Amino acid sequence: QCNTSRLFQSSFAEHERVLLKRQDPLFRLSTSGQMDDQEDCEKMEAEIIKLQQNRGENILNGIDAVQTSQLFPLGTSQQKTPLLQSPLVPAAALKASPSKQWKLAPTISEITLPIILPFLTVRQRGLCQLVCSSWRDIVMEKGIAVVVDINDVGLFPKILASVSSYNGQRSHYALPSTANAEFSIRSAMTDDSSLTSSLCHPHSSLLRGLLNHSYYSLESLVLNDFIHLRPNIDLHPTLPHLRKLKRLDISRIPSITNETLHLISNHVGPRLEVLYMKGLRNVTNEGVVHLVKSCRNLRVLDVSRVHQLDDEVGKAIGTYLNELEVLHGRDNYHWTNDGVDVITRNCRKLVQLTLWGCIRLTHADFQNVGRVCSDNSNDLTSHESSMTDQPIISLRTSLSPSKLVLLNLWGCHNLTDEAALLMTSLPQLRSLCVSECHKLTDRFVHGISQSLPRLVHLQLRYLRRLTDSGIDAIACRMSGLYSLDVSFCTKLTINALVQLLRSRSESLAELRLYSCRQLDLEGSNGGMGANGRRVVGGGQRLVQALKTERRRSILSFLDLRKCYQHEPFSRDEVFLNGMSELGFDEPMSGLFVRRAKCNCQVREQLGDLVSKLGAGDASMTN
Repeated sequence: QCNTSRLFQSSFAEHERVLLKRQDPLFRLSTSGQMDDQEDCEKMEAEIIKLQQNRGENILNGIDAVQTSQLFPLGTSQQKTPLLQSPLVPAAALKASPSKQWKLAPTISEITLPIILPFLTVRQRGLCQLVCSSWRDIVMEKGIAVVVDINDVGLFPKILASVSSYNGQRSHYALPSTANAEFSIRSAMTDDSSLTSSLCHPHSSLLRGLLNHSYYSLESLVLNDFIHLRPNIDLHPTLPHLRKLKRLDISRIPSITNETLHLISNHVGPRLEVLYMKGLRNVTNEGVVHLVKSCRNLRVLDVSRVHQLDDEVGKAIGTYLNELEVLHGRDNYHWTNDGVDVITRNCRKLVQLTLWGCIRLTHADFQNVGRVCSDNSNDLTSHESSMTDQPIISLRTSLSPSKLVLLNLWGCHNLTDEAALLMTSLPQLRSLCVSECHKLTDRFVHGISQSLPRLVHLQLRYLRRLTDSGIDAIACRMSGLYSLDVSFCTKLTINALVQLLRSRSESLAELRLYSCRQLDLEGSNGGMGANGRRVVGGGQRLVQALKTERRRSILSFLDLRKCYQHEPFSRDEVFLNGMSELGFDEPMSGLFVRRAKCNCQVREQLGDLVSKLGAGDASMTN
């Protein structure tokens, strides 16, 4: 009913007074409770007469109307209502503001709708804007989306037809018919001829609408691989208004330039915590350095495959990003030790470090912590020239090294065996990848087996100098090893692998031996030797070792593809039957998998770690 003051307690009077300021003046309500019904009716009549005069309408000659009793509350005196006693009030006067025909529901919705919004999908929130102006204001204030992901097919349906090309040909898009929410969002966009050009992607308008309606709610924006993005139209206008943005992914978008990086750093940089910018081809050192200087709260940064970056960016990362926990710098082959040394010295909270493919790294000198590489470039140059014959990558860090858990040095070709001697300062390291580091030998493996006995994952692919001696060191010392990859290590024999399976049966769950042809697991020529006698292939010896440790072994993944010198004419049935008896399936030739078993040792280690963390938190609380 009109007079909602009767239905609310006095404690809500002030709350109503604030809310009703935004309502249509057609029905002004009193929240003080001191106006009588007669005064209410007189004011309402005056408002209706004023509205009639402004619109040039005759309220007594309407066709669609409502009864007088529907406009006034019960108990209202009928003596003071000469205007609406006869006929009816036309609906046209009320349809001018359809959401204001009743006052109780909008007032309640302003309290309940913000509570309900978090449980609605993005499309449902978009539809809520079509209910009334009050709901539209609430949704705009709270925001439509917390996460906008261009890869979400539920929000951005896949295009069935080809996109408009640059040659002027028009394409037709087959989109789902459920586009009501999209239409409501797109309707808020301004009309611009450039937006309707042949180059406009169907998802661009939806993206702009979502961003414009999520100023106060958007926390994560994922635009990776959206090659049709036009930053000047789709992204730049909204960046100054995004108040809560913390995670941003603009990877592999060719239209991203230094201009976009400058806007990000100026408007959202201080709030960003996660930034992915892989494969940006049109940015330079200047733009990335400017961005890094403002994003000092970054915890995750990915600048992989931005090939044009050099040590200037590395020095900026090490100087300004002291809160950095994860850094990915894959295939940045212009990086040298000048920039990497600054990163490893100053980023004291690093947990993951990926330098995959940084082929110019020859060493990382952490011994002289106070010296900055850029301060004495001449001394550094002479130092590098003196180490040309024996380049060393030192992994000793002064950066609170106990935090480093994952280190990926795949393809650092100049890494030598001396690096293992400097890993003693990484006691928490659990995953190490040194694949394709061709200069490493058994000496390196012996070194890390002593300094890093708690490694869980170890990748030694393409270490063609690795022999049985290195495998024996792993079997003897690395008691917690869970996965080992020695694919393409062509000097290993079946004896070392059998010993490894027996010694590490309780911890080793994954073993990859892809293309270790010298093992000849099924024997050449169907397992028949040159003298006509059957040869016991290496596969049968592996099966015997697994059967011996059947109760303790937790091995669940065994990659033996291409582990034979010649393509066998007939496979070794004894080997295959033995693997089947052990519960292994063979989804493809040479790849054996079975249901994973419980690793009691790893579980105990995790339990100890959790208890230590709990004890540490308790001590900090006390």
